[in-house]
Amino acid sequence: MIAIGEPVRAGRSFDAADHRLDPHTPGRRRAVGRRMCGRFEQLLLELLAFNWRGWKKGGVAHSRRRLRKCVGLEWSPGSYFAPPSWPKLAPDRSVAESSRIIGCFDALDRSALYGAYIHRDLVWLEHIGAAFAVFAAVAGFIDLWGEAFHHLGWPAGWPTEWVWGGLELVTLIGIAAMVWLVRSTELQDRWTACRLGAEQLRIALMSMPLLVLPSALATSDEPPATGEHGAKETQFGFFALAHVKRAVRNHGLPRLDPAPTIARAAEWLHLIIRDQIEYHHENHAKLEHAENRLRLLTKSIFFLAMVAVVVHLFPVHYSALLLATAAGPALAAALHGTGTRLGIVHRAALSSDVAKELAKIDEDVTTAEQMPAGESAWSQLRHLAFAAAEAMGRENTSWHGLVRRYRDDLP
Repeated sequence: MIAIGEPVRAGRSFDAADHRLDPHTPGRRRAVGRRMCGRFEQLLLELLAFNWRGWKKGGVAHSRRRLRKCVGLEWSPGSYFAPPSWPKLAPDRSVAESSRIIGCFDALDRSALYGAYIHRDLVWLEHIGAAFAVFAAVAGFIDLWGEAFHHLGWPAGWPTEWVWGGLELVTLIGIAAMVWLVRSTELQDRWTACRLGAEQLRIALMSMPLLVLPSALATSDEPPATGEHGAKETQFGFFALAHVKRAVRNHGLPRLDPAPTIARAAEWLHLIIRDQIEYHHENHAKLEHAENRLRLLTKSIFFLAMVAVVVHLFPVHYSALLLATAAGPALAAALHGTGTRLGIVHRAALSSDVAKELAKIDEDVTTAEQMPAGESAWSQLRHLAFAAAEAMGRENTSWHGLVRRYRDDLP
């Protein structure tokens, strides 16, 4: 709170959106990164969740389009605030006419998506790389493809175990380097803070035109103590919220139409709430399908490894059986660890819960807009706007805390 007459504190700037994360900042590395990062993780997710919409809803065609996008030239992280019709329906005309506050949201949203792409790619590569290291160790022991290596020019007197040993060493060094990169650059804390800021700014742009202040913006700017446990990630979140507050403050009070109507305000709430409901419905369905198939794939690999162990008990000597009994469980553990690290189950459940809560609020908005015009109708509509902001805010903070709970470490 700033008393009348006192200068506004400048505060510390939140530069995570601009500093090495926003893919639209100039630079060759940005151009290369935004064309590559995220493809691997999204490709695997789309394959695991293939046809998640179902046959009757064109699920196969939709999944094929998504898969083509993952390998196509148009791949690039972007920002998304609301359906394209939002500028015409926004009660605050200054939001659509001025690009400053939307530009702030776009930078935060792009940064969060780009950082998530990098992070999730690395999580998949770390766990799959750990399984490949086991594969390489056993392959070197059984001299897998030894003759092929010699035909390719490997010196006859040199043992082929060196090839697999070298691949294993390079893989392990690569895994350690990826973990070090994420932890040293504080990538997880930065992109989750950007996501926290982007979603809180989306909530503010939804509710502020109705003169409703979200709870997250009604807080004092007291930075966390640096010596507390988890203070670093908390500090990123604090600066993200301070960045959002500054953007809202600089934007100023909403510039509403001379006589805003209940119908216009309700239409605006419907637009944002229903868009969020659709997003969470689709997110829940896709992640649920991906989790079920990932679990089925893990069980299948583990079962095949058990079959290989049983066959080993008989006088059958196939070197590939040893490879299956060792690398199979390692791959199954890597897939399970990836799903756990990415919180697929929790994210799906969270989307399901918030979609149900927002659907109830959307029904109440429909009821409120049918009330006789007056102070009671406006009061009910503002109450529902605050409820929607709280529901979206709880989902965001719960997701934020879930992702931060698991720290990056060697798989």
